[in-house]
Amino acid sequence: MTSAFWVDPPHLKKTAPEFEDVGKAVADIRKRLQGRLDAEGKCWGGDDYGKGFEEKYDDPKKQADDYFKSLAKEITQIGTGLAEMADTYGKGDEASNKF
Repeated sequence: MTSAFWVDPPHLKKTAPEFEDVGKAVADIRKRLQGRLDAEGKCWGGDDYGKGFEEKYDDPKKQADDYFKSLAKEITQIGTGLAEMADTYGKGDEASNKF
């Protein structure tokens, strides 16, 4: 059984910016969420319950923020990589057609 790998470079290049758009959307959502959370401040108060909440809140909040920051960057890089791959495949196709 043989398997083949097929690429449509023009379609791949056309689709790549959509990943960049999604990455930008994730980054924008993250920034808006961070802004709204910052605007609320430490609304849980400074009593014992508030302090207990804060102890359990800060680390997961930072981890989530770091995750979404990384996710936005990685999705954008996928788009950039797909565009580069489309160019490379296109050049390879052009070169192979010369033989």
